[in-house]
Amino acid sequence: FLLTNRLEVSIQIKSLAVILFGLIYYQYFPELKKTFNIKQNYFALILLFIFFMFTQNQFLNYETISLDTPSYLVASQNVGFDELPLEKQWESKGPLFMYLYNFLSFLGNDNLVYFKLLNDILLFLVVLVLFYTLLMNLKNNLNSFIGSLIFTSLLSYVWYHSEFSEIYCLIFISLHFHYVNRYELNTRNLFISSLILSFSTLINQATFIFYISYLFLVLRKKQRFLNFKEIFSISTGASLPHLLFIILYFQKGLLDLYISNYIYLPFNYIGSDKFKF
Repeated sequence: FLLTNRLEVSIQIKSLAVILFGLIYYQYFPELKKTFNIKQNYFALILLFIFFMFTQNQFLNYETISLDTPSYLVASQNVGFDELPLEKQWESKGPLFMYLYNFLSFLGNDNLVYFKLLNDILLFLVVLVLFYTLLMNLKNNLNSFIGSLIFTSLLSYVWYHSEFSEIYCLIFISLHFHYVNRYELNTRNLFISSLILSFSTLINQATFIFYISYLFLVLRKKQRFLNFKEIFSISTGASLPHLLFIILYFQKGLLDLYISNYIYLPFNYIGSDKFKF
């Protein structure tokens, strides 16, 4: 870490160098395996956490330059029981995103450094879920560790240091995928897995596309078309969180505002020349 930190190269090169040197050393120095046993989950996760904090907080002492994070903080600052998201501040993201931003800002005492550190914890949760999902599928601690380490090194890229909505979406998408892989897909579990994925769509509308892969995965596992009860379970899980917000906005007479901000304007943005597939 000390050696690579002194190199005048990008954090990506440093990250890959640490991974490369670490794997070579682990492979060719057998005595290291006796002291550092990657096969123990807790030790693998400690190493991942150290590497994650090292790469994620390289710019912690710099002011945020990206426009997105400050605009999200402004749009979410008054969100609560008395004021709904989008009621007085416009933002293209879903209402759940505003509530999560407001909650983390509250926990961080409106301090940007604390807010960014709390977001690191959320992002590391995604790494944790990835590690255990890989472990569940590969049955190999070392491969799960390497896969999570590669993912963590990709997150070291400068653009992933901002608190974008996609990172928040990953929390629910990764939990959804882990749940689908772990449990039998009966009507109850189809409802729960669909409900988890639905929370992601209340953060960023574009994640509705993951329902396509979800349906393909369910069909692949069941080797047949879905029956009425299974379709009803998935549909109910997908619609319940949205129904809650529709009721909240309807009660305040702001349903047209919600539909305009959540559906109409984002679709027009996709139709503009600014959108790139």
